[in-house]
Amino acid sequence: MNQNLILQINSKVRKTYDKLNKIPTTGFIEITKSTTLNWSAKSIDIVQNGINIFHIHSPNVRNLFFHASWWELIVARAISQWPKAKELLLQCELPFKSDTHTTKNEIDVLVNLGDKLIFIECKSGMVKQEDINKMRVVKDTYGGVISKSVLVSRFKPSNNIIEKCNELDIDVFFLFDNKIEAHKLNNLIVHLEKVETKLSL
Repeated sequence: MNQNLILQINSKVRKTYDKLNKIPTTGFIEITKSTTLNWSAKSIDIVQNGINIFHIHSPNVRNLFFHASWWELIVARAISQWPKAKELLLQCELPFKSDTHTTKNEIDVLVNLGDKLIFIECKSGMVKQEDINKMRVVKDTYGGVISKSVLVSRFKPSNNIIEKCNELDIDVFFLFDNKIEAHKLNNLIVHLEKVETKLSL
């Protein structure tokens, strides 16, 4: 599913429901004459020309689809095809150790491999130093030696950001380099396989 369709769906949902909390538990929206969005309490389906082109099944699927950003959804959808991913959490809120009711950090996508964790930060625009620093804190605080941080960016980050990521042992995956396609999103799983291998060493 292309990014333009995600943006089109996002726009149509917001025009149909002025507030996200008014979205019913189950529903159906015609996006175009050939495309429909269907959802229930535990699944989201996008059907185009009679073919299901997008499916997510999760206990909190409505929150994932209607509240997560479009880039996070696209990245999560790609990772969901990875057989080693036992559990996939979007917009995972991480509490203070001293106060478990207060959010300290949020990670865009958390991949649970069973005995290892991968923390993924999704960036569709500019990547800042603060984003990288946050990634390191999250990994060190909540993952330790059984975890890895990965930055998944639409565009190649600046050389300074890449250097900082290398220093902090953060893997980087990006799609475009100066608007020229450098990698395909379906190569993300290949990249994550390499990340998982590093964790096993």
